[in-house]
Amino acid sequence: DGSLVVLVYSGRTWRSTGANYEEIIGITRQLYPDVKTLMNMDGGGSSAMYVKGMGNSSNILNNFTDTDDNGVPVERSVSTHLIIQKVAK
Repeated sequence: DGSLVVLVYSGRTWRSTGANYEEIIGITRQLYPDVKTLMNMDGGGSSAMYVKGMGNSSNILNNFTDTDDNGVPVERSVSTHLIIQKVAK
């Protein structure tokens, strides 16, 4: 139907091994069986999904896998970003 679906798979933690390519394909096809194209951005521990007006007070929807010295989850510094913005007609 032309919908855009954006998924974030968090990286490895002491609770989870994350997901490899085959697992990502399988999970995505289970959730969205009619998906036409998948694009992997090598997320994992550096992934953060921000959606204005959604999520917690910082609008972040996923959980970070890195922690500071006190065990508090923190964003990983990255140099690449993907921004998707709806443009008014």
